[in-house]
Amino acid sequence: MSFSDGHNTTSTSLPEEFAITNVTVIAGDEMTVRPHSTLFVSRGRVRSVDTQPPPTDMSSVDGSSLIAAPAFVNAHTHIGDIVGKEDGFGLDSWRVVMPPDGVKVTLLAEAEDASVIAAIRDAAHVMLASGTTTFADFRESGGHGLDLLERALDGLPLRSMAFGRHATHPPHTEDDLEANRGGLSPALVAEFEELIERVPGWSVPLAFDVTDEGLTHTARLVRQRGKLLATHCVETDRYRVISRQRFGESDVERVVRLLRPDHIVHMTNGTDEEFELVAKAGIPVVVAPRMQSVMGIGLPPIDRMVAAGVTVALGSDNGMLASPDLLREMEYVSRATRAARHDPSFPTPAELLKMATLNGAKALGLADELGSIEQGKRADIVLFDADSRNLRPVRNPLATVINRAVAADVRSVLVDGRLASGRLELASDRRASTATA
Repeated sequence: MSFSDGHNTTSTSLPEEFAITNVTVIAGDEMTVRPHSTLFVSRGRVRSVDTQPPPTDMSSVDGSSLIAAPAFVNAHTHIGDIVGKEDGFGLDSWRVVMPPDGVKVTLLAEAEDASVIAAIRDAAHVMLASGTTTFADFRESGGHGLDLLERALDGLPLRSMAFGRHATHPPHTEDDLEANRGGLSPALVAEFEELIERVPGWSVPLAFDVTDEGLTHTARLVRQRGKLLATHCVETDRYRVISRQRFGESDVERVVRLLRPDHIVHMTNGTDEEFELVAKAGIPVVVAPRMQSVMGIGLPPIDRMVAAGVTVALGSDNGMLASPDLLREMEYVSRATRAARHDPSFPTPAELLKMATLNGAKALGLADELGSIEQGKRADIVLFDADSRNLRPVRNPLATVINRAVAADVRSVLVDGRLASGRLELASDRRASTATA
């Protein structure tokens, strides 16, 4: 992904170099709490986290009532269908999302462009206000869908990682699928060639709707261009059943063998053997627990994934049934997983925060740039108001962030060291910087 091509805010007056003093920092890849620290930001990156005060001539922010956490990475969305909030509520997943006549498919076919753009833009503001600065989207509607996303995000300081896909689905006829014959048609290849230059990645929505040759053909095309690749797997048992009927293997087995994606989405109904297979292949899994729960699919077995060695990241999935707010996602995962296990010890606050930050960056190939407050990484930072009525008194900063914090507790959000949402006051001259994008 080219960060220089992202959307930038023009609404902030923070200097290129500044320090946040006496702040509690959740620092490094291990999410270590470092109280009474000085967080130095220089030219959009984290320069250091230490205990030394800044030089007297450096602009600074008094962080004595702040908790600094890495900004969130929402590793999987279908953000366009947020235009139909709560459409499909109470229906099973197949009736909600599956082509050709699922509620979502019909919704997007009938929705006016202006309505989709407005809904995505509202969702973008929700993400920024709740601490997300980067999100991945499985983009529907081919090139037109990409146009809508770009128009919706124009001028906003939010990084989007759009995964392109074919405008029509499935790419093969039923006869070809049953015979497992044929790769991508010349028309599909031409569509791919047109779209792939506009996106950092490509998605295969349903592997059981693609032949073996189609999967290998797709993987070859994507890898030749150095792009990311992702797909959904075993969201329900029905995925596995269809895949075995058609190809003699589960969709997970085929994806690992033929597609080798950069990440897999869901695996809510995965087996321990499938988790071990994915872990051995080094493929992260992105889960969306609120979305899976509201459709009655079940709670993703994060504990079994982690036990198998899988890197687990969080996404919010379909906007029509789940808001793109990772604070809500973390709280839900924390409580529902402990309840399902009858065990209050898992996941730990640090493990869960990683799922919303560093692990999402890993799934998107961005871990060298994002996901933790680490020297040299981009200064994408969420500053929580530790003195808010909801949070004070803060006794365990990590647990507070994942267990109690809501968007209203976010004082400010930085993207590349620039103020993207909220408010910060420079102590040196008492100037207030406010993001108004």
